[in-house]
Amino acid sequence: MSKPTQSSRLIVSPFRQYAGFYQHLLSGITTHEQLASRLLKEIRIAYAFRQVEQVRELSNLLINLPLREYQIIGQYYLVWCQFRECVCNYTILESIIEQTQTYKSKALIWRAGFDVYKGDSETALYFYKEALKAQPTASDYIVASRGIALVKSMEGFHGSALKDLERLVPLLRHAEPMTYYDVLNSFAVELIEANRLSEAQNVSLAAVSSPFGRYYPEWRETFSEARAKAKRSSMMSVHLPREPEQPARETSEPVGNVFQFPTGQRISDIKAILESSRLSGLSITPLQLLGIILKIVLQDRITEEEIEKICVNYYNTVIDWFPDQVPHELD
Repeated sequence: MSKPTQSSRLIVSPFRQYAGFYQHLLSGITTHEQLASRLLKEIRIAYAFRQVEQVRELSNLLINLPLREYQIIGQYYLVWCQFRECVCNYTILESIIEQTQTYKSKALIWRAGFDVYKGDSETALYFYKEALKAQPTASDYIVASRGIALVKSMEGFHGSALKDLERLVPLLRHAEPMTYYDVLNSFAVELIEANRLSEAQNVSLAAVSSPFGRYYPEWRETFSEARAKAKRSSMMSVHLPREPEQPARETSEPVGNVFQFPTGQRISDIKAILESSRLSGLSITPLQLLGIILKIVLQDRITEEEIEKICVNYYNTVIDWFPDQVPHELD
């Protein structure tokens, strides 16, 4: 920043509990461009974890910077905050579409999302197709294509929607982490419609076991539906004679803080996810597998607050260590 008073003005906020965060945010910043880039990075993390109030606060800071494109991007995220409160601000979003240089595809996708919310499939399809023409990032391309599959599903064309999503699977390795798991959820929904319940359950488990799982209740609903239908299906099938029960193995309590590697049924669960992913053509990275293992193995030995901290640190680390894997349109 060119003047100290500009920096001090930026940290005035009703969110006093974020005082330390804002000090960190401004650390080492010397220009408006650097601050805008850092703000945008933090907004995208909060957006992925659906932290609406933090997105709103940071977006207002972005809007107050004297950088036109970043001001428009801040408005885009404020529109998202309003949508999370069931408000569709068509006027501002359409203004963003006309003015932005870098977020046009994203804004068009959200414009289509408004129409999906209102049940207007035809208009939604139009805007998803327009998003594909607007030089989308890899993740935006995947999201818009998934949106087209969603419209087909809304109209009852589940077979076509499933084929579209299956074609997207090989591209998911190029997607941002949240997009990766969100598309997996959509894939699981269509697998349920196709009565491919075992695949649906395993694909959905990968989504709900991710660091984002607790923030997306619709993913948990998909997993619950797949599991319930699979259970009903197995109850209706002819049961073969049961194998003789094996003597129970002795178990021991964990010693100290030593990590207990997955055993027995937990290993079977992990293997089932990996096998289903292989058959479906999905590529699970080591970091994604780590999220699955943490959820399966440690869910009863760790608090929700600790999981949340791990999620945020995980996402920050992915962005910092692997910048080439996460698009930064303005970096």
